[in-house]
Amino acid sequence: MPEYSELSGREYKPVQAYGCEDADYVMVGMGSITDDVRAILPYLRSQGLQVGVVPIQLRQPFPEAELV
Repeated sequence: MPEYSELSGREYKPVQAYGCEDADYVMVGMGSITDDVRAILPYLRSQGLQVGVVPIQLRQPFPEAELV
């Protein structure tokens, strides 16, 4: 990941959590659906739902330790 970040100028981590610090519900997913969920997090939170999203960037090897 650090090598890819250096080459591309974009930083990716195997697991990136958004809004999970105080979340009652966490959506875990892969691909573009997590971008959509991240975009509506402010709306869901304004409705009183404590929601977070965890996009998984890697399938192989699955980042089990990072997810936990």
